[in-house]
Amino acid sequence: MKLQEFTTELRNILGEFQTDTKSVLEDVASEINRAVEQSLQGMEQQRTIFKENADEVTLFWDSRQKRNRKYAKKFFLKVNLLID
Repeated sequence: MKLQEFTTELRNILGEFQTDTKSVLEDVASEINRAVEQSLQGMEQQRTIFKENADEVTLFWDSRQKRNRKYAKKFFLKVNLLID
């Protein structure tokens, strides 16, 4: 009878272990999925901010180039007047 009791007890212990392990793994998987989702959202926010900054820099440099061309044109007009 002791062997039968041992077998039953072992079966119960292993069953509880299986249930507990499954529960823990499901919790871990949920936490990993949540963390990945947060990371993806953060990366998307960074991508948006980076694009906005890149657009601002492009506008800034375009305006600088236009201004520099305007000043260069005025400068060369004055130089031409001095030469003539």
